[in-house]
Amino acid sequence: MANTKYHNLHLGKTYHIINKNDCRYTIKSGNATMDDYTLNDFYNDSLYDNYLVVVKTEKNIPVGVIEIIMDEKFTIEMIEVDVTRQGTGTGTSMMIKAESIAKQLNFKEIYLEAVENKVEFYKSRGFEIYADPCYDEDWGLLFPMKKKIDDNI
Repeated sequence: MANTKYHNLHLGKTYHIINKNDCRYTIKSGNATMDDYTLNDFYNDSLYDNYLVVVKTEKNIPVGVIEIIMDEKFTIEMIEVDVTRQGTGTGTSMMIKAESIAKQLNFKEIYLEAVENKVEFYKSRGFEIYADPCYDEDWGLLFPMKKKIDDNI
């Protein structure tokens, strides 16, 4: 069973913590590396104590997923939006939801590593690059980014 530690979060109607039923669906982002990662993989990650995986749905079908690791920091490990929903505000909505979760859990900053073609998206959401980029064999150039949590969320 998925980690129940976070079941008291206020997620709203179109979000929920990943469950085994989600694994029967597929989200395809159009990024081959990301698309190798299935909802079953996300579900298995959610079994770890410091992982939280939240699914965005439309008409009860997953269209996006946010994987968060929480240790001393709140880190968005991965955010994936189905290619059919890209450009519709789904990614922005998911980032707002991640910020809301961070605030509910009393984190003051959000961290992530952005692939090169997503840096501008994250900058538009208030993130800033805080260290030199590094190269990852699977993902290419990754830019460490962070954002202070807005108390008005």
